[in-house]
Amino acid sequence: MSGVTAALLFFLALALLTTGCSGRSSAPRPLGSAAAALTAQGGADAVVTGLGGPDDVGTLDLTARPPDDGGDLDDGAWSVDLSAVFPDGVALFGRRLDPRDVWVTTNGFLTFGRRGNACVPGGLGLSKVPMLAAFYADADLGRGGHLYVAADPDPADPVVTLTWWQVAAFGSDGTDRNTFQLRLHRVALDATGGDAAAVEYRYGQLQWTGAVPAAAGWSDGAAPGNEAYDAFGTAPTLVEAEIAWADTTDVARNATPDPAASNLEPALPGVYLWQPLSVTVTGGSGQEASPSTAFPAPLSVHVQDPSGAPVAGARVSFRVRAGDPTASLGASEVVTDANGDARTTATAGTATGSYDVTAFASGAGISGGVSFALANAAPAPTPTPTPTPTPTPEPTPTPTPAPSPTPAPTAAPTPEPTPTPAPTATATPEPAPSGTEPTQSPATVALPAAQGCATLPGRPGASPVWLLAGVALLARRRRA
Repeated sequence: MSGVTAALLFFLALALLTTGCSGRSSAPRPLGSAAAALTAQGGADAVVTGLGGPDDVGTLDLTARPPDDGGDLDDGAWSVDLSAVFPDGVALFGRRLDPRDVWVTTNGFLTFGRRGNACVPGGLGLSKVPMLAAFYADADLGRGGHLYVAADPDPADPVVTLTWWQVAAFGSDGTDRNTFQLRLHRVALDATGGDAAAVEYRYGQLQWTGAVPAAAGWSDGAAPGNEAYDAFGTAPTLVEAEIAWADTTDVARNATPDPAASNLEPALPGVYLWQPLSVTVTGGSGQEASPSTAFPAPLSVHVQDPSGAPVAGARVSFRVRAGDPTASLGASEVVTDANGDARTTATAGTATGSYDVTAFASGAGISGGVSFALANAAPAPTPTPTPTPTPTPEPTPTPTPAPSPTPAPTAAPTPEPTPTPAPTATATPEPAPSGTEPTQSPATVALPAAQGCATLPGRPGASPVWLLAGVALLARRRRA
């Protein structure tokens, strides 16, 4: 086949995958119809076929072109658009994820929002992007195998199917091969406004797990250590309990899912399905307790499906940080009651400080996590009682004798002043007349200073008595 022909076939398949991106092809189906649509295939036939293409599991073979991230068929990733089936976004982990920003890897998993393709599974709880892993192991499609994508917007069961077909392990001679599928069913709109997705893993022929143990499960990307389900780890985890593994004696090496097992009732061998769940906190967040004492209220959650119906029998996992400050939980896994409620108790550790306890649901479903904010508060110091002051007796007042009245002094009579007789004016004798009348000079009359009389303005020493005497003298001279 020429390069031009291969390119045309590739773009034709891509067009088929993205048909219907402009809008929703059908109304959301009721929750639960994804499980009803599953066929009762088991064992090596658990893989869904009839999807077209050379191996009947999909028309788009990603391995027909180089990976989009610049990698190779050993550790590469391709960008895939899922909006033909999820036009309103993929609702997972309590979030609305972009269906046009999905990366599918050679190593058995996909991520949302950013490419991530570590070849060695280090635990899904370390993922910093939302991640779904059907069989996370170090594959090498250059040694054999294909990776197909099929998008089916059929109203009866809108679903995207990813098939790792007959893939070989890294470092192998290509003899042993694995075939498995990861499927996303659109089931309903949820509170985020996106299309809630049911997650399905199907296991067909599984002949290797790799030098490093495989992992299966998912993570919401809130790494490290939260809201993740890891099939292989140092201790059993939720998906490990849900997926039955063929090798139960040594899960750390050569362990594979048991093709005869299932988490469905009735069981469909090799098929595992998780419906989307919504978890909300109904009580217990925002509490404080003194070290080594119980928190007053239990940590409570409510679990429901996208239609709002409570989910009974869902397993809720409560997790608390390993370091200080921390708390001990009455139960780390609780099954919801008939009302969809689950709760556990908590006791504060010895170290003070604030921290979160997370909770998420599993069992028949997959959910995002919720958090309880707790604090180990230092006990309040015991108040030192304030001594009651002894009242000081009031002193007895000493009566002050009233003062004797002092008699008013008798005023001595002031003697009347003796009147001073007015002085008698002495007349100056007139000189003898002569032939020529001399120039007359005003006579000077010596008068005592008037007692209590004001002087005239402009004439110092002048007084009314002096003026009267002068007037009388002039009158006498004229008569003469």
